Amino acid sequence: MTGQARRNVSTAGLKVPFGERDGVLYPPSAVDSGLACGCRCPGCGQQLLAKKGQTQRWHFAHYHGGGDEHCYETAVHKMAKQVLLAARQIELPAWKRIAVLPDLEHQLHQEVLERPARGWEYTQAREEEWMVGMRPATSPRF
Repeated sequence: MTGQARRNVSTAGLKVPFGERDGVLYPPSAVDSGLACGCRCPGCGQQLLAKKGQTQRWHFAHYHGGGDEHCYETAVHKMAKQVLLAARQIELPAWKRIAVLPDLEHQLHQEVLERPARGWEYTQAREEEWMVGMRPATSPRF
């Protein structure tokens, strides 16, 4: 399955979890219901309405319909950046790897590399910047 096909399958039918107003993202619980929320889609920029019913999980919907599979992903991505820019701290998970390397006589040597979970604080953070003709990469593709 191609990367594009995987993306379509994983985001198909997911509701937009955050609406954007004045450059800030909000969950449905932090805004008024319906069009009174004054939010736009972080992915496509279309007008949203906050759906805060009794039976479904609260979410945003495109007022005139539409949107695409990238709206959910973009909303989550932008909210993660918003949280990281404001928090100035992150919890790094535990990390363990086993390194196995041969010496000149082809004997294998093994070493366990381990780092416990820990908090990490930072004093500065800035959002990645787009440059003319260049988009910041999310991960290397090999």
